[in-house]
Amino acid sequence: MKKENLFLRWLDHSLSEADRTALQDDERFSAYEKISQAAQYFRAPEFDASSSYDRLRLKQQQQTKVKRLKPWRIASAIAALFVLGLLVVNLTANNTTTLTAANADRLELSLPDASTVQLNAGTSLSYNEDKWEDSRQVDLDGEALFTVTKGSSFEVNTDAGSVRVLGTVFNVVDRQGLFEVTCFEGRVAVSFPDNTTIEIGAGEGVRLLGTKLNRFETATARPSWVNHKSIFKSTPYKIILAELERQYEVSVDASTIDKNVIFTGSFTHEDLETAMEAVTVPLNLKFQISGKKVTITK
Repeated sequence: MKKENLFLRWLDHSLSEADRTALQDDERFSAYEKISQAAQYFRAPEFDASSSYDRLRLKQQQQTKVKRLKPWRIASAIAALFVLGLLVVNLTANNTTTLTAANADRLELSLPDASTVQLNAGTSLSYNEDKWEDSRQVDLDGEALFTVTKGSSFEVNTDAGSVRVLGTVFNVVDRQGLFEVTCFEGRVAVSFPDNTTIEIGAGEGVRLLGTKLNRFETATARPSWVNHKSIFKSTPYKIILAELERQYEVSVDASTIDKNVIFTGSFTHEDLETAMEAVTVPLNLKFQISGKKVTITK
């Protein structure tokens, strides 16, 4: 039993040097010592309770931390939402419909009150459908024939003037220095930027060419362009050429002639060569057609 006690003291690390010498003669001692040395590699690391608690508390604080926006970022976000809100309101409120007749084309349409409009070539018309019941108004750029159903006041606005009616048929021209209104049925009131207002009835018209304002009479029931023809009376030649370009979708080069000369005449919308003869022969001019380009010379 003596050696067994020595082994116990060896495991308890209380073995004296003399007793250790005595154990070394035992064949079991060498195997036990190797096992003891190998076991040192499997020792659990020392546990620091205080340090582990501190690490756990820091991790919890990081997980529950709330990210706060800087004041300027909050202001930017509010401003962005405000702008977006205004944009949505404007898109909803400004429900404007715009219709355009391209060059060499025409367009016929019905308005919300069943009034009808025919747009001549190179003309655009716009109106707000949401406000139509309260205010029958259209904006016009070009030339159009209106047939207006009876009801509240109907207004056509252009850069050169406006036309107000109750229910009638009339034609409006707003082209390059020419503003002209012709009434075919009923009565219309034509207002100008200088606050001048002129009323005209069926068979009457009013014309503003540059700064010259005059009234005229007509025996026709509809404007000539509805029947594929343009008729002009005492009109600058440049306006006739511009109408040719719109009706045939061509480019007219008249750089070598006087385009301010006054012209009275007409041309068809159905044949370009015939139309060119109609507007050049009376002025002793020549023309040449090359694809979509027309050149006029003396």
